[in-house]
Amino acid sequence: MKATYLILALFLSVFAFGQSTLEIPAGERIQTAYSITESKPVATDENEQYVSFTLRNETLKSIPLIIPRVMNPNLSPQSNSGVRLKMGQEIKYRKGLSTRILLTVDETIKEGEVVLVGELLSEVLN
Repeated sequence: MKATYLILALFLSVFAFGQSTLEIPAGERIQTAYSITESKPVATDENEQYVSFTLRNETLKSIPLIIPRVMNPNLSPQSNSGVRLKMGQEIKYRKGLSTRILLTVDETIKEGEVVLVGELLSEVLN
């Protein structure tokens, strides 16, 4: 437990205050280790098409979404969330244990477009 506090104190002193010194009580030791690894390229099909756009929650309520294999955002009221998704990717609305497909990314979504999620949700639920 003491080591955790010492490392935290070192981190705070270096990054928050620009200092790199830390007093260590007698008999205590700090051991650090790191390794540098080469990142592996992500295999992608050159024919895959992606589109960047914004999901806007224009409502006054949170909207829980599921974007399978990507993320599960909870869009806050009156907020924007930028995404870059592959063509064919589904975006689902989640309520409790049930889900409904809200949108499937296709060529009708233009680069940089703002998608009004609340409007889509009302269409899907009604």
